[in-house]
Amino acid sequence: MYCGSDMTTPLPLEGIKVVEIAQALAGPFAGEILAHMGADVVKVERPEGDEARGWGPPFTLGGGPTFHAVNMNKRSIVLDLKDPEAIAWLKGYLAQADVLVQNLRPGVIEELGLGAETLHKINPRLIFCSLWAFGHTGPRRLRPGYEPMVQAFAGLFSVNGGDEDPPSRFGAPVLDLGTGMWAAMGVLAALHQRTVTGRGAVVDASLFETALGWLTGHIAGFRFTGDLPLRERTGSRRLVPFQGFQTKNGTVIIAAGNDRLFAKLVAALGHPEWSADPRFISNAERRANRDELIVEMEKVLTTREKEEWIDILEDAGVPCAPIQDLREMLDEPQTAALGLLQAVPVERVRAGRASHDWNEALERHQREEEPESQPRGKRRTPVPRQHREHRFVDPETALGREPQVAKGRIVEAHGEPAEVMVAHADVAIVAIEPTRAQVAVREPLVDDLPDLDSGLHGEEDPRGKDRIEERRGIAHDHPAVSCQPRPKV
Repeated sequence: MYCGSDMTTPLPLEGIKVVEIAQALAGPFAGEILAHMGADVVKVERPEGDEARGWGPPFTLGGGPTFHAVNMNKRSIVLDLKDPEAIAWLKGYLAQADVLVQNLRPGVIEELGLGAETLHKINPRLIFCSLWAFGHTGPRRLRPGYEPMVQAFAGLFSVNGGDEDPPSRFGAPVLDLGTGMWAAMGVLAALHQRTVTGRGAVVDASLFETALGWLTGHIAGFRFTGDLPLRERTGSRRLVPFQGFQTKNGTVIIAAGNDRLFAKLVAALGHPEWSADPRFISNAERRANRDELIVEMEKVLTTREKEEWIDILEDAGVPCAPIQDLREMLDEPQTAALGLLQAVPVERVRAGRASHDWNEALERHQREEEPESQPRGKRRTPVPRQHREHRFVDPETALGREPQVAKGRIVEAHGEPAEVMVAHADVAIVAIEPTRAQVAVREPLVDDLPDLDSGLHGEEDPRGKDRIEERRGIAHDHPAVSCQPRPKV
């Protein structure tokens, strides 16, 4: 996000305090978006850490690639939410927060005493954001879910691939990341609304609603005609030509999305007469005679290599592109020009003395940031908060000395100097460096609360059945995020 010409320009959300109780992908991605905009995002992890830390190999700095992709720019604490003392502290911290992003299993947030209704009473300005699998209302609202199963349930599999292929998943996590985006947009809208009303709001986003949003065109076409959409591996059958074409040495995607572009395309192919041919004069005629046109085009395109055709078509103003793998994409000058890929800063973390004060830990951690090594908006993900053995790691351990064994949960920062403390026998806290993170709000925080299933979206509607609204109409009639004003307290 570009917010000014120098590092002194405030980021849009500076001063906004966000608490993230989320794991995996969608929720952490929402949190990372807010963090990139300047919000102070405190990520709450259970003692064993965000499950995405284990999504590998490879592993580095306490997590797999997915964890690092969506958890930058956040601060991190570990809380055992079975402990009443930890819950009491968290409730007090939320009383001063601006935003909560959460994806606990349905009903758990209320069991913990942290439901929307409860938090409204102590902080009526709080934006309470929940991410679900199937939505905050309806017969499946209490069901958990992961990306592949919701893609399948929502019909995304049925429109992906070629007609002769079995239904297949979209390769990228389009629902997790899309839902994180909708959630972040809902939070931004609610923050803006709060400047007018003075009150917070409830924001709901779900993977299922996101899927229906991405399928808006397909659903509209089906409702117009009653015909299920045909699948096309590299393009669209609604527009012709709008797909991949073989050349001498590979495939080129050509997208002539209107009659003007079609005229430019056929002129570049050496057949300007095709634009006046009654069979190809408009998109409707090109669709009716699609097979003939594609055969004629491929006769020409197979006479040259893809690099030659891309130069010719780009010079003619025709949208086109090669099919690249990640290595080729990363080598692209356009990728470098946008500055999207940046080196991860090396951050110094100082060892501290054991403390029972979580607020002191977070404040001290914030004070001890190194501005030179931690540029705004460019901090790496938090290091692991805990090893599997139940021992306390003395701060001196971070300096290379032997650990001191004591009661309590172990807290250490991957062998690096860390702000370490044990606040309770069942509560471990590590105040590690702030980091950028994309928030994946998905799974229960506490393994042994009733009916928890780690890593899944969803929560029973905390606002009660009287707030449930029945939704009708095609997908684009209802956005993937509902932003509802809080009741007055």
